Amino acid sequence: MSLPIIETPMYTATLPYEGTEIRYRPFLVGEQKTLMIAQESGDTKNMTKEIFRLLEACTEGCEIKKLHTSDLEFLFVKLRIVSVGETSEIGLACEKCNEDNNVVVNYEEHEILQPEKKVNSYQNLTDTLAIELRLPTIIELSEINQKYGSDDEEDMENPKIMFAIINKMVEKVINGDEVMTREDFTDEELDKFLESMTLDMLEKILEYIKNQPKLVIPTEFKCSH
Repeated sequence: MSLPIIETPMYTATLPYEGTEIRYRPFLVGEQKTLMIAQESGDTKNMTKEIFRLLEACTEGCEIKKLHTSDLEFLFVKLRIVSVGETSEIGLACEKCNEDNNVVVNYEEHEILQPEKKVNSYQNLTDTLAIELRLPTIIELSEINQKYGSDDEEDMENPKIMFAIINKMVEKVINGDEVMTREDFTDEELDKFLESMTLDMLEKILEYIKNQPKLVIPTEFKCSH
């Protein structure tokens, strides 16, 4: 007599940024075990890869590695809710006394925080020169984080991290009628190009980064201290 096959329920959701409908299922015990082992190792790169592997295994209808960050976070929250539950007790520091508090967070209350203004991915630098931007992937941010040893994957105060992120963001360089893609120049050539920009040009790129939708989970608590 063979053991029964356990059927896994499927759910649907609409990605807030892309607007496409996807299907997803809870992650299984074996998948959660692998993720927990990766978390305990402290290896950020390995943990990120396991998160992507988990998302790819549990979803249909989207290409995980190309998702906008807000869609990726939205999807992971959805998976967490149907797999483990909608609440979690975590430690949050008080903004006044900095003491930790055990706070119950409700993931069902997640929302997408829209940017103050919409910034186009196509940016004119001069009358004849323009660039086309994209957001770096979570994996790219993780690799930059590991390379420069930062705890913050978007530490734009660090010039090395800032330019490494911007380098990943440039999809095309348009010079008059000539359109150059990533296959047409090396990272080193792009670095020299970026370093030759004026501060006004750099600010246009930073505005694109700053004005992106983000997933937030509003949580209030009274400090126990």
